[in-house]
Amino acid sequence: MSVPPASVSPQRPALSVAVLTAALHATCAVLLIAAMLVVVPSYKHMFQDFKLKVPLVTEFVISISDWVLNYWYVLPFFVMPALALDVGIMLVSWRRKPWGRAFALLWLALPVVFMLLFGGLVYVGLELPSMKLREMLAR
Repeated sequence: MSVPPASVSPQRPALSVAVLTAALHATCAVLLIAAMLVVVPSYKHMFQDFKLKVPLVTEFVISISDWVLNYWYVLPFFVMPALALDVGIMLVSWRRKPWGRAFALLWLALPVVFMLLFGGLVYVGLELPSMKLREMLAR
């Protein structure tokens, strides 16, 4: 049996996975927040300029965007503890065997899936009235 070198800590893979997971989740969050701050308001103004009646899903997306625009300074107080919790959950679960790694992979995937679903909701919420507007302009 070979003994691993003293410089390789058994905790290092867990820490690497935890940091990578937090970075992935932070990237997804930043992209969604950027969409709420930049993309949605431009669509909102376009819909208002054409006095377009928007569907309920679009009103929901616009109201979330308005909240983010009005209270952007509060977001770090939610995002930073969530990322710290993210790292903690990954560290603890990655070290637990046999169920820990499976839970860690699930924890990695669930927020990404949630953010993709929310991103899809934003896309649909903005695309439905945009299609209606393109039809109106084509006439």
